[in-house]
Amino acid sequence: MLTFLREQSKWMMILFFTLLFFSFALFFNISALDVMSDAKAGKIDGKKYSYEDFKVAFQGISLWFQIESGGQSPDNENSRNQLMRMTWLHLALLAEANKTGVRVSDQEVIDFIKKLPFFQKEGKYQAEYYQQFLRGFLGSQGISANRFEQIVREQLIVDQFRLSLIGSIKVSPQESLSLFNRMMGPVKLSIVRLPMISNGITVTPEEIQKEYETRQSDPALMTEELRQVAFAAFRFTPAQLKMNEKEKSEIKVQLAEKAQNLSTKLYSNHDIAQFPIIAAAASAISGKTESFSLSGAASPLPPSVHFNRAAFRLSKEDSVSSAVELEDGFYVLQLINITPATLKPLPQVASVLQKMITDRKAAEALRTQGEALALKLHQSVKSGSTFKSAANAEKLSVQEIPEFKPAEPAQKDPDMNLWVSLSQELQVGQVSSFKPSSNGGVIVYYEAQKAGNPEEFKKIQPMIESRLSNSYQSRALNDFIKGLAKTSRYQFPDYVFGSGTAE
Repeated sequence: MLTFLREQSKWMMILFFTLLFFSFALFFNISALDVMSDAKAGKIDGKKYSYEDFKVAFQGISLWFQIESGGQSPDNENSRNQLMRMTWLHLALLAEANKTGVRVSDQEVIDFIKKLPFFQKEGKYQAEYYQQFLRGFLGSQGISANRFEQIVREQLIVDQFRLSLIGSIKVSPQESLSLFNRMMGPVKLSIVRLPMISNGITVTPEEIQKEYETRQSDPALMTEELRQVAFAAFRFTPAQLKMNEKEKSEIKVQLAEKAQNLSTKLYSNHDIAQFPIIAAAASAISGKTESFSLSGAASPLPPSVHFNRAAFRLSKEDSVSSAVELEDGFYVLQLINITPATLKPLPQVASVLQKMITDRKAAEALRTQGEALALKLHQSVKSGSTFKSAANAEKLSVQEIPEFKPAEPAQKDPDMNLWVSLSQELQVGQVSSFKPSSNGGVIVYYEAQKAGNPEEFKKIQPMIESRLSNSYQSRALNDFIKGLAKTSRYQFPDYVFGSGTAE
């Protein structure tokens, strides 16, 4: 997207910065970030980082992410959690870089900013674009020019320090070829299928009652949470909807600006009774929905996943949305009411509970049977028997999976992800442990793997080396951070190393 923007006219730059504004405002203001209390803060080089300290750093990382991604919003839970992890790693690397004397001059910061593609036109820096960025985006977010330059400087310092840690990492041609053959060489697997049998399993009323009591918050036993929202819309006209995207872009910017301005006014007001008045003053079409679930239609509007997601992100404390782009224009939402999900009475869910218990008992019995058989087959093959003869001795039939390349698996097989995973986990001649599958469980034998096509390897060798190098570098950085975490000077939240979430 940045390469494209570099070659476009001024109105395209306006569109980019407008979209950057909406995506950043929406992402950075996700209320879920506020649940990170000081109890889940950390320590960087001996300094305790509070929630407020972290939030400032998180804002810088979020801004940098969106600049590098061309203004596209990481508007989901996983992206937010990943950026929170990245923020802690950034703080640690910055602290260590400063201790080792890494410095970046003012001129280096200026040169880097000037080379950012969205501040250039036909390969030349445009001061007008930068000033527009400062006023239109940074200014609206309360980020000063000095703070932006500080974010750039810190990122360049971290990049230099990171390079000193990973710059010597190299990938040999043999490593690349080995990975290529592992991913692109045709694989042959033999399997034994074990069906899940639920016939004959009994479930007592007492078991159902106990299951009900232990699953009080299970969504499968509850009604759906419902939302009701007021909405204000700035819509395209029927003629505008027929325009191509380029023709529609300038109009989209205008509608987006109107919607965001209205959002700001509503956010400072918070009185739902004033919603239609404020919306009318902004010449927006307004209304309110009936109560709807996350997966249901928000009548009287047509079904929209984006509308529903925006509505269910709202809370009583954060009741007004940013501008939400839908097919027919931009919308602003304000929460009216939440009908919480409630536990259904036992008689209504008794059959659901019975099936849960039956399936669990069947799965437990199958796992016990499968683990015992897998051990026997492993021992027989290790003693010199073929997998097929070992399976036949246990009165099991063997099925051959059609050859496949792990990097290019056939999508029709419902268990293909399992086959690919096992092809990377096992070595040729090994028997797997028991594995649950789409229709019960399997035990897999890795029969053989052929070499990949040498000509194909030559074509993609640079890509393989790049990915291997990135993997090695990530591992080295992770090991470095884990080393810091073992000292008393550093303390990271559990989610940084994957043992829990940011919440």
